[in-house]
Amino acid sequence: MSARGRGENQLERLSLHFLASHLWFWVLLLVPSIAVAFWAYYRVLAPLERPARWILWILRGLAFSLVVFALWQPVLTAVTHDTGRPGLAVLMDRSASMSLPVGGVTPGLTRAAAADATIRRVRSRLGDRYRLDWYDFAETLRPASPDSARPPAGPTALGAALEQALARADARPVAGVVLVTDGVSTSGRDPVRVAAASVVPVFAVVVGAPRPLTDAEVRSVRTNPTAFAGEPLPVRAVISTWGLGGTMARLDVREGDRLLATREVRLLSGSGVEQEVPLEVRLTTPGTVLLDVSLTAQCDSIPRNDRRRVAVEVLERKTRVLVLAGRLDWDYAFLRRTLAADTTLSYTFLVQERPGDYRVQGDPVLRRPPQSAADLRDFAAVVLVGYDEHGVPAVVTDAIARFVRSGGGLFLLGGPARSGGWASTGLLAGVLPGTVDRDPFPQSRALPVSVTLDGQRHSATAVSDNPAETARRWAALPPLARTGGGLIPAAEARVLLEYSGPRGLAAPALAVSFTDQGKAAWLYGRGAWRWAFLPAGTPSPDDLYAQFLLGLVRWLAEPAVRERFQVDPGKRVYQDGESVRFTAGLWNEAYAPVSGARVRVEIRPDSGVAPPRSIELPAGVEPGRYEGADAALAPGAWSWEATAGNPTDGRELSRAHGRFWVESMGPEFARTVPDREALAQVAARSGGTLFEAEGVDALVDAIPRAIRRQGRVREWDLWNHWLLFVSFVVVLSAEWFLRRRRGLA
Repeated sequence: MSARGRGENQLERLSLHFLASHLWFWVLLLVPSIAVAFWAYYRVLAPLERPARWILWILRGLAFSLVVFALWQPVLTAVTHDTGRPGLAVLMDRSASMSLPVGGVTPGLTRAAAADATIRRVRSRLGDRYRLDWYDFAETLRPASPDSARPPAGPTALGAALEQALARADARPVAGVVLVTDGVSTSGRDPVRVAAASVVPVFAVVVGAPRPLTDAEVRSVRTNPTAFAGEPLPVRAVISTWGLGGTMARLDVREGDRLLATREVRLLSGSGVEQEVPLEVRLTTPGTVLLDVSLTAQCDSIPRNDRRRVAVEVLERKTRVLVLAGRLDWDYAFLRRTLAADTTLSYTFLVQERPGDYRVQGDPVLRRPPQSAADLRDFAAVVLVGYDEHGVPAVVTDAIARFVRSGGGLFLLGGPARSGGWASTGLLAGVLPGTVDRDPFPQSRALPVSVTLDGQRHSATAVSDNPAETARRWAALPPLARTGGGLIPAAEARVLLEYSGPRGLAAPALAVSFTDQGKAAWLYGRGAWRWAFLPAGTPSPDDLYAQFLLGLVRWLAEPAVRERFQVDPGKRVYQDGESVRFTAGLWNEAYAPVSGARVRVEIRPDSGVAPPRSIELPAGVEPGRYEGADAALAPGAWSWEATAGNPTDGRELSRAHGRFWVESMGPEFARTVPDREALAQVAARSGGTLFEAEGVDALVDAIPRAIRRQGRVREWDLWNHWLLFVSFVVVLSAEWFLRRRRGLA
């Protein structure tokens, strides 16, 4: 067999370069070194014949030259190329979007089946001319066989797959990459940037029809996270359609097998046009209820995205919140308007029109400020607003303090402007998350706020699932008027918002804390109502002021169950392909945070089909907090059980359990058209070409013109190589042997 048939390497280029700085100095040093070697034997008085003298002179000069050569730090570089068949890496997309129909003249064919047919043609046309390295990918890349196709599942990390394939090519060089995919990338790095850095061309083979299929999609479902048994719950479904304009569809809301609401909908014309459909349901059983919202339309080619799920917590009766206002001002007006529009809680408003004279608005459960904790037994939280220097009577603050310690919630908006005020005396001082001290920025009466790392994770201030988006939205708000002092957080308090002061300094603006069985929050400032008005040119689809205020009040109204081990699965309903994230908090008997524990969460499917999975939650930034994530799970209902163990002896400290769901809808089914534009850029930026799945013949013709043989580069540090040392020893040994033969010392 010839060398080409055996795939041997052939030397292409050999080069020598030096790493030493000031190389000219070491080059000049070689001349006196050789001169010294010549002088040593020129001056010797021993009787030496001319040939022997010249041999000894050469050996010593060669030894000196080897030393100087090593000081030059020489590096030998050899470039070889494979004389056998060039290699091609073939990447096959096995993500969930490949289960969608391919469209066109074969409506029953999936993209995965069309990709398999394309792969078979690639192997038959290219297998005898190229060495084919097979891989498949979804969220990660793995070696595969063209005959062992795994079912489509998981998100598409196209950029990561390309990057990993190119990294593997370092050990097994390839001349190009053949990418068989629909181009829909839903996670990981940008594939265009990865392709731009590729040293080999990428030949993209797109699978799927170029035109959108007829489709009706339930894009999102909006409803209150909390409902009340027997009371109406509004549900709004946002649907979008392609090619089904003017046709009728049916939208259903179910709880298990029970139909709760249905509505006939005439779909709008256009491509991707959204329409909102309102419905109303009544839930009767307290507990967590999973609502299934589904759309049924004729000629719908993609039923996978016709169904969305949302979890609702059903309570027996509405939770009541008391709002005490010291005066009528804009803060109270906007707070009352926002809270009164909330149907999930029942509010009683007591506003002071004259000293000691209060007017009742809303639910008239209480007609005067509370005089004892018994007056607040029907309430879950109290909001204090509009009380500055005059404050609240001591009997009222003492009643509120006892209410908080027994499990209630307290939100103070504003407060005294100086230390030693009513908020720092009496029983109330023991439940608030801080005290008032001197003003750290006396020259700045209004300052913008920013969200802290704790605030990016807290349910009241985390206004977006994306921490960067949360920080951006808070930074875009108008400044908050400061009351004149400075808020000093208590030791156990967490600061969620802070003032962005001059010279990069910061001061707390919003702090929260637990006290005995209750919770408290203090927003130390005025003018939060301006947050309802975003600056001009600031895009935001939601009202951040209402989102923040309702989130904070609901958090305070929830029972502060002081379980010493609390675990949160992040969401009650995850999308298909979305990573599951858990957070946990662990406290000891004195409710001090416990660090260094081993926290493990075991996840099991309710159906019992998939094997259980375990997640180790490493310690978070905050003491006693643990956070961890797992890869995407299959759609369905999942149960979890968490355990906290002692790190020294493994003894179990506590245990918790719960449920969550993964719906069948996900990012893989939000875009139903292959992304030809992205694949065209991937091919162009890498020097390759974009082909249709039917164009394998054109692909075979284009590859030889585009690929170039990739040389394998090897380097040897000669100055640190054993061969140089052996040469030096051999030369000196030969000189010493000849000197001894000639009778020289």
